[in-house]
Amino acid sequence: MERRQLLKYMTLGAAGVGMAGLVFQKGTAVASPLNMPVVGTYDVLVCGGGTAGFPAAVSAARQGVRVGVIERYGFMGGVPATSIMPSWHHLNKRGSGFLIEFAERVSALGVGPDPLDNRHIEPEVVKYLFHEISMEEGVHIHLHEMIVGVIKAGNRVTHVITESKAGRRAYGAKIFIDATGDADVAYHAGAGVMKGDAEDDTLQGMSLRFRIGYIDIPKYLDWLKGYPQYCRGRKADHIEKLKQRYLKGLDIHMGTDMSNIWDSDPDPELPRNTYFVWASIRPNELSINSTRIYNVDGTDPDDLTKAELTTRKQAWAIWRYCKKHIPGFERSIIVETPCHVGVRETRRIRGDYVITHEDYRNARAFEDSVMFDNVTFDSHDSKKYDTFSRRGAVVDIPYRCFLPKGLDDMLVAGRCLSSDHLANSAIRGMWNSFQGGQVAGTSAGLSIKYGTTPRDISFSKLLDTLKKNNLVTSGDMHMKKSGQ
Repeated sequence: MERRQLLKYMTLGAAGVGMAGLVFQKGTAVASPLNMPVVGTYDVLVCGGGTAGFPAAVSAARQGVRVGVIERYGFMGGVPATSIMPSWHHLNKRGSGFLIEFAERVSALGVGPDPLDNRHIEPEVVKYLFHEISMEEGVHIHLHEMIVGVIKAGNRVTHVITESKAGRRAYGAKIFIDATGDADVAYHAGAGVMKGDAEDDTLQGMSLRFRIGYIDIPKYLDWLKGYPQYCRGRKADHIEKLKQRYLKGLDIHMGTDMSNIWDSDPDPELPRNTYFVWASIRPNELSINSTRIYNVDGTDPDDLTKAELTTRKQAWAIWRYCKKHIPGFERSIIVETPCHVGVRETRRIRGDYVITHEDYRNARAFEDSVMFDNVTFDSHDSKKYDTFSRRGAVVDIPYRCFLPKGLDDMLVAGRCLSSDHLANSAIRGMWNSFQGGQVAGTSAGLSIKYGTTPRDISFSKLLDTLKKNNLVTSGDMHMKKSGQ
């Protein structure tokens, strides 16, 4: 693509000093001292190639518009890839639309668990298929680029600015989708954001998932039968069923609680106030969710550094304990830690509507609903861990939650959706992010086709298109479909 030079005004998301000594303040346009090359111009530019960005890019491209996606890592995939998270938690029951189509592609590939039949997807399959499907749909992929700012004209973002091995560069678009997880683009553009619990600024804790290999899993499960206090009330016959499933070559999953062990052990590197949840999707391996750190902010590089160092130490401490004390782990080793600590919550946009935990608890319906969610919280707060659930209840997610106030050419998707702290603990799930990505991408593509903004798009056109693409757009539709 032909490159041209751009000298514009930049709006950066936080105070900082430019190369020429100029001070950049949030929301203040200051002349840039740099001539930046524009290396891509699109109808729709998706920022972030994870579980929200990938479906957003594909859904926009399927509307016949030119789409690009920017991803900071060397692969698309988001949390399933960067945090090696295999658990999609019954997506065949919760999911619809492109999410089920993706699951069918995973199933057809035949590598790892079949997500149509259980709750897991092999992380390497996510990396592979996110790239393959995106390229099939003509999406232009830009890897190894971190978004560090924007260029604005009035209430419109005209370009995002990236840093890479090539230095600072700019990408232009008519409509942007912020699927960064941290609302980086919306924040840099001056949108209002929320962070943490309104009462005490508490953010959900971070965890580093890791894999231990060379385990004698049947031996471990037999040992576990004798310790119901670690099994959250599950009896020996339940564990035996898991063992038989494992012996058939199928995936297994179990939430156990080893807190009493960690709390009583003198090793200071063992985590506190946590659990020991695991999945087995590969022979002789457990993918473990147990490390934990609280009171850190995923938008602060110093806090992220602390989280990485702390949780990696915890992972090795957990392995040392298991190897020494738990039957089945005698020959085990850590075979993988991810490239990034798992961040559950940072910035959330202040959208045209903020969905609340009261909306969830009351299973509220909305006239502008574009998807639904189960009424289940999983807050991972250090002092008030909330796992409230209304069995069988669902809540609508209004389209207004995708629209940052004050910006006319942008949508968000994923965990930075407009929500309060506790509602965010529900809406951040990968299956929700994926379906929200389909909503945002479809809206962006239709907005280009009809020459409008996402805020002014015909809602009936959007709804009709989502339904034609098999997305269940409201809790009412879900209840009828499931016969509840």
